[in-house]
Amino acid sequence: MKRILLQGITSENHLTAVRHVLALDCPERVMISAAFMNKRGILLLSEALKPVAKQTIILAGIRNGITSSQGLEACLELGCAVYVVDTGSQQLIFHPKIYLSRNSTEARLVAGSANLTRAGLCDNIEASLLLDLKLNNRDDSNLICELEKQVDGMIEEYPKNVIRISSSSDIKMLLDTDRVIDEARARKSNESDSQNRHELDKVPLMKLKASRRPSASLEEMPNIDEAIPNQLAFIIPLQKALRQLDGWGTNDEICNRVTKIMGLSENQLRQRHKKQNISKVEKQIAFAKSRLTKGKYGKKTTEGVEGYRLTEKGMREDILNPKALWKD
Repeated sequence: MKRILLQGITSENHLTAVRHVLALDCPERVMISAAFMNKRGILLLSEALKPVAKQTIILAGIRNGITSSQGLEACLELGCAVYVVDTGSQQLIFHPKIYLSRNSTEARLVAGSANLTRAGLCDNIEASLLLDLKLNNRDDSNLICELEKQVDGMIEEYPKNVIRISSSSDIKMLLDTDRVIDEARARKSNESDSQNRHELDKVPLMKLKASRRPSASLEEMPNIDEAIPNQLAFIIPLQKALRQLDGWGTNDEICNRVTKIMGLSENQLRQRHKKQNISKVEKQIAFAKSRLTKGKYGKKTTEGVEGYRLTEKGMREDILNPKALWKD
């Protein structure tokens, strides 16, 4: 069986498709990969996961503002092997959505856009390819072998980024470093803003064919790319960010703090530099660092974790005229 599932436009949803994957008899391996994961997503699959938990490996992206500590805890409680994928940057996220179950003769695979959340499995408009494969067929067997080889290779090749989660203390460390969210805190924040968003949003809700939660609403679609502030505009926020970090921070900590100080949007943060494998915002911050270094307000550090620190001058003296640091 090979077919396309277009959730929301047809009456089918990914929850049913993934449960079909997990219902394969006597699985030797179950593999789930998702960019985003939360507790609701795991609870929807919990009954299907319990019988195969010992054979299941779950990989979830973090540092994305959606994957939650509660979702990771729910995976551990079921007895699954849990890995988080931390790319080291909010501008580069782990994004594959794969649901695979394999025994000695068959495999079932869902690969597409559905995350391990209630929205991804039931509510959003999502698309995936659904495959029921026979492993005595060479092409089918090669496909599954290649998929497993690539995922296993990623785990082996990037041990600092693909991290095994074995305990609640591992999850607490991720929460304390803002790499996963606390759903309870996020929910309160969303509720406080929801009324204002509803009053401003006049776009009618699409009436999809798949069942949805009554409270669900469409996210506002992004328009064309917003302009990134010029290089000069990053110099003073960079100094403020480093002072808030007690004078030193990793590159990601600095980027996150500057982003908040300047109030940059998600649209601005997503924009990639055309010639370098970094975002446009990261490029502007790198330039601002070079200007602080030139003025002896700061310097790069490479001991242990790479970062940047303010000098005594940078901690003591405010930068009042960024243009003075602009000229070579």
